[in-house]
Amino acid sequence: MRKIGIIGMGHVGSTLAHIVIDRGMVDEIVLLDINQKHLKAEALDFWDAQSFLPHHTKIIAGDYKDLADANLIVSTFGNVNLTVESGDRFAELQFNVKQIRSMAEQLKKVHFDGVFFDDYESGRRYYCCLSKRTCFAQKPSYRNGNFS
Repeated sequence: MRKIGIIGMGHVGSTLAHIVIDRGMVDEIVLLDINQKHLKAEALDFWDAQSFLPHHTKIIAGDYKDLADANLIVSTFGNVNLTVESGDRFAELQFNVKQIRSMAEQLKKVHFDGVFFDDYESGRRYYCCLSKRTCFAQKPSYRNGNFS
């Protein structure tokens, strides 16, 4: 089974989910976001839109436990409003590091063993934080489009 998870359903995450579902690229997609109302709204939109597609993707507005057997996880979360409001491009840093620590603990707890991709502008800094809390340092992962 082809299964991916997307953590963060902002502009990037929801666009990625739309493309994956529209093209029938996976059998199952797990969507996660800290804003549960937004997550459920996005999932409802995808479920409705899918009725017009020639294929069916199982869409789960889920939790970390649903990612345990995913082949790929793409992390796209962030809070761009922190940067916009302050004018400081590093304003998201503390928010993201806190979220990465939480994500790493949850992924470790469910024994995620697939490929991880992050879409963070400061990918290397965040990846170091993440790899210290998980076993990702020994696994294939992608950061900002670069294979490591």
